Amino acid sequence: MPRRVLLAPHEVAGQVALTAHALRLAGVDATAYTQAHPFDYGVRPDETIPPGRLRPLLRAAQLVKDHDAVHFQFGVSFLPEYARLLDARLIKRLKRGRVLVTFWGSDIRRPSVDHARNPYYVPFPGVVLARAERLMRGWSAITNGHAVIPDGASLAHVEGFFAHVHRSRAMVDVSRYEPHPPDPAKERPLVVHSPTNLAGKGTEHVRAAVQEARRRGLAFEYREITGMTQEQALEAYAQADLIVDQVLAGGHGVFAIEAMSLAKPVLGDVRFAAPHLPADLPIIQADRGVLTEVLCDWIQRPQDRHDTGLRGRAYAEREHDVHVVGRQLAQLYDDLWG
Repeated sequence: MPRRVLLAPHEVAGQVALTAHALRLAGVDATAYTQAHPFDYGVRPDETIPPGRLRPLLRAAQLVKDHDAVHFQFGVSFLPEYARLLDARLIKRLKRGRVLVTFWGSDIRRPSVDHARNPYYVPFPGVVLARAERLMRGWSAITNGHAVIPDGASLAHVEGFFAHVHRSRAMVDVSRYEPHPPDPAKERPLVVHSPTNLAGKGTEHVRAAVQEARRRGLAFEYREITGMTQEQALEAYAQADLIVDQVLAGGHGVFAIEAMSLAKPVLGDVRFAAPHLPADLPIIQADRGVLTEVLCDWIQRPQDRHDTGLRGRAYAEREHDVHVVGRQLAQLYDDLWG
């Protein structure tokens, strides 16, 4: 296993800084060199990319020299897009092939794949099929056909471009989240949704389902969480009895993991990820087509909300905690590089 691993240069929902932290817990001397994320996820990169055009590259060159391997994140290298991957090819030679890449989703999203399998697909701004395919072909040549993805929902996008696809799940430090399972005696449960991306999360469909539940006379409260710091948001989520994640995309991200860590039951669309995840995945399937019925059903199931919240906490500890994912990624490095 390489003694020192550099993770760079793009942060995604605090995952790169957390990955470096998790690797250190597993005995790997890892450094995260990324931009600071505007949303505080409880851990910051070890080094923040400095401002300017030349300074970031000079510092990157020094860090590459000081590390045994480089694990690129979000499909980008240090150079701007017009010269992208030229530096990664050079680093591959300098590091004797010890180069890897993690794709986090929108970086390799192919609209043709989503259109074919998902009737609720919402195009992401800036996603271009030719660019994604060109990017994956370039990385495959650099990494000798190896790539890392966080979940099975991305598998269809990388198949055919990489001979070896590894999974390293998104993570949280579960110990930072005090569990607050829903109280089954509560008469008016609180339903919470975080509309960070109105179109991508299907917020209009969540609101329509809430309106229909009210029309049916169900007793509950509804709150949208937006414009808060992470600490404020977590305090709000801790009060929830039912959390609604995205209802369109077919997979889940960090938000659902945080909700499960808080011992909250989560409704969300996990159609494409679920077949590749453990059978006891506690997220309640609720895509746009069935959301109203599922929401109305779970508003009326207080004991099941409590029990599912507890199962979610146990699942997050087992599958997504920094200690677990860090050990798995360290083992992957060992398998690839010895």
